[in-house]
Amino acid sequence: MLKKSSWIDLLDEKIIPYIDAPDYETRYPVLSPLYLSKSEKEKIQYIAREVCAVMAKLAEDVRSKGNVMPIDIINMTPKLTPFILDDDSKYVTNIARLDFVKDKNGIYKVVEINADTPCAMPETFYGNAVAQKYFAGSEDDGFDAELIAPFTELLKTTLKGKINFSGVNITLAANDAYAEDWANMMYLKNALEDYIKAHFDEYEFVNVRAARLIDLVVKDDGVYHNDGSGEYKIDVLYRLHPLELLMDDESDDGYPVGLKLMDLANMHKVILVNPVKAILMQNKAMMAIAHYLAGSTGYFDDAAKQIVRTNIAETSMDAKDFAGRKFLKKPIFGREGCNISIIEPDGTFSYEAEEADDCADIYQEFIDSDLVSVETDAGRWEGRFTYSCFVINGKPSKLFVRFSPYDITGIEALFVPVVVK
Repeated sequence: MLKKSSWIDLLDEKIIPYIDAPDYETRYPVLSPLYLSKSEKEKIQYIAREVCAVMAKLAEDVRSKGNVMPIDIINMTPKLTPFILDDDSKYVTNIARLDFVKDKNGIYKVVEINADTPCAMPETFYGNAVAQKYFAGSEDDGFDAELIAPFTELLKTTLKGKINFSGVNITLAANDAYAEDWANMMYLKNALEDYIKAHFDEYEFVNVRAARLIDLVVKDDGVYHNDGSGEYKIDVLYRLHPLELLMDDESDDGYPVGLKLMDLANMHKVILVNPVKAILMQNKAMMAIAHYLAGSTGYFDDAAKQIVRTNIAETSMDAKDFAGRKFLKKPIFGREGCNISIIEPDGTFSYEAEEADDCADIYQEFIDSDLVSVETDAGRWEGRFTYSCFVINGKPSKLFVRFSPYDITGIEALFVPVVVK
């Protein structure tokens, strides 16, 4: 494959090490950018903020009733339910990424909310900035300050009195066997570390470290890590490891380290970013509940109803609701397009995925979007865009766009740089 000279050559492969992954037919970033107007960018950000606010309130209301039934009904396993109910974190999610499909009428509809372990941070906060300068000759605004806001807010509030008293340890952890997870974790870690260094006088006793998930030690009084200079206790833990997997993590002797970690968070012996209850917003069944409430009850006010009906893809827990229409079958915890099937109006499958293990399904409208064309190293490809917007502590942030030659955007999707003009 001939690699064409382009903006991709300016990207640092230490920051995005999967630019030229061996299993890709072409390099991961496309050569041609998506130009967006400032008003279009702000429209997507507005929708992301409003959808996130509506879904966060719904998640809190489901959780705070203290009744396990609503949570169990949407397939939140009994293992997780008590920890969700006990989580009193300020935010339902700290770092979320909302994924949209734009229909042929130009309406952006959320199809998934990645509220637990969203990736694409290096592409969004670094890659787009490189493209912005290359194609438009202008600097990206905001940089990484928005991304690290969950940590800086904690330093200015909850942890303020501890900084000079005993010091603060912030650890970011991921599985180093997965290049994408590790790169995302390291990008966040380096952004935070740069901020701490730039404010050294104020944060001299704040330590920021990276860790392999396997090296974390969960004890009865907290979470610990040995960075080579000795074991230390973690005050804030960012973990790029999904809660539905974490809940089953056990030590060799059967100690339930995952559940204990959640218990420690709820006892305020470690602060988790993202918190345990983020899994509620991650659960696609919540979108089905939102549509049910918007259509059959007075739960939402008029503004929230409008957001749900217009900007959240129609979702149900009953396939019969889509009889005679083209729709999708999705696992409630599926990621990156995994295990999604396409059902045609006559009930036949035009694409049938494997069933997800131990995971219920939801059903969602198929959103037909415009065909687009992008330039890759392997030539010009036709396909469709998926738009994403990060929401940090409830505030909309940077956009991330992927291109897929298929109807379902999966792990084969390519990164499209967003340039605002």
